[in-house]
Amino acid sequence: MSPMVYVALTLHGVLFVALVGVCAFDNGKLTHDWTDCLIPLGLLLVPFVLAAVGTGRRSPGMLVTAAVVGVILGLLSLTGPGLFVLVPSIFYGVAALRSPAEP
Repeated sequence: MSPMVYVALTLHGVLFVALVGVCAFDNGKLTHDWTDCLIPLGLLLVPFVLAAVGTGRRSPGMLVTAAVVGVILGLLSLTGPGLFVLVPSIFYGVAALRSPAEP
């Protein structure tokens, strides 16, 4: 696998943790509406999990799937948290294109 996929996984993980902090906490305390964050944040984990499993299995197809799902989620909520998944998703797609075809 290309080193770019590891950069993308790290970036995706860091951005996810930052979004959890922004969404769930307010002034160091858990917000009263933290449960409203669970579904959007859970959706942002889907491309991350697909890319992580694809990296573990050395499957460019799963990386392409992670890229497509991430771009779709990013475009659906362009002004919201989906914007943060666009860059890692583009990296997943580029890493999948750079990976050699395995028999």
